[in-house]
Amino acid sequence: MIKINLLPKTINEKAIIRNTAIIFGVLLVVIIATGVTFKSELVARTQKLQAQADQARAIETEVKNLQSQAQTTLSAIKPIEQKLDFIKAVMKYNQEYPKLYAQVAKWTYDKVNYLSMSCDGSTVTMNASVKSLDDLGRFLLNMYRATDLFTEVTISAVPGYGSGVGGAPAGSPTTPAYMPGMQVPGSQAPLAGLSAISDSMTNKLTSNDIAFTVTCKLKTPIVAPAFAGAGGTAAPGAPGAAAAPPPPAPSP
Repeated sequence: MIKINLLPKTINEKAIIRNTAIIFGVLLVVIIATGVTFKSELVARTQKLQAQADQARAIETEVKNLQSQAQTTLSAIKPIEQKLDFIKAVMKYNQEYPKLYAQVAKWTYDKVNYLSMSCDGSTVTMNASVKSLDDLGRFLLNMYRATDLFTEVTISAVPGYGSGVGGAPAGSPTTPAYMPGMQVPGSQAPLAGLSAISDSMTNKLTSNDIAFTVTCKLKTPIVAPAFAGAGGTAAPGAPGAAAAPPPPAPSP
């Protein structure tokens, strides 16, 4: 039996077009739904990242403010620290001369009459007198052995003595008596201590005494502190410097 389709072709074409439109409609709905979902997720993620960025900027601003406050605080503290350091340096400096005189007293000789003693920070100058050249020699032996204090010891020409110490001509103003590395002969004289200096300051020079001046170069100079202001470290005596002056020399 032979089947014959007597329906017109346009009927089948309409069915195909309808089915194709349904399929494309479903696909379009799926695409739109997917796009809406993706957009929502993208917006949510963008908002989250924006919130994190805003929080990071807020933290950065807070950190910068804290850094600025810290810098301001440090700027205010620095002058105070400089003043405290200067005060500490002055307090230490004011103790250096008493320590020096105590060290000198440790090496002095009880038969020496001190007339005056002074120090300019690098050199100790002692004006004194003795009854005999033997006492003078013993005193010098002690000064020579004070190598922890002095690097050089010199003595003025002794009045009435034919030649200066070390063979210099008589009458020369100063005669080198000791330099580092020299061998010092003779026995050490008794050490008198600080009382010998304080007691001898009350004595007076007599006509029979041998007067002399001993100059000793300090191994470690005493340097007056200087206040470090905004312009840097000021030299002692310059504007802005506040260095403590050396103590006055003992007087008879």
